[in-house]
Amino acid sequence: MVTEAGTVTLDGVAHSRATDELLVVECKSGANIEEDQARRLATVQAASVVRSAAISLGTPAAPQVEVIYLCLEEDTERIVLGLEKVQWQRAVLALSTTHLRMVRGPLTLPSLRDRFREPIPCEDLPLGS
Repeated sequence: MVTEAGTVTLDGVAHSRATDELLVVECKSGANIEEDQARRLATVQAASVVRSAAISLGTPAAPQVEVIYLCLEEDTERIVLGLEKVQWQRAVLALSTTHLRMVRGPLTLPSLRDRFREPIPCEDLPLGS
């Protein structure tokens, strides 16, 4: 996908047809971030996500986008330090074997804003079937 800062590959995109909210997730399985990639992700625009992911919008309202980092709990400190170097102002979530929690925020999408006030136990996560 092309952003204001260059090209970036999106790890995951979720779309709510009811609200046309877009959630872009950068998944980290290690302890380091790519600074250039983080800078590009910070400039992702909703219209570009819609085009690149071939999303059919469900409402006449303009889509909204949230870009977050999702990391493993044990790598949280190093991921956050790396993101601080690039002045990342968006959310970071951490996944452990027991829960998913907000490390930094805030989330801006209305449907997600209050979702992570408390850690979400893994048994409550909709991981598919």
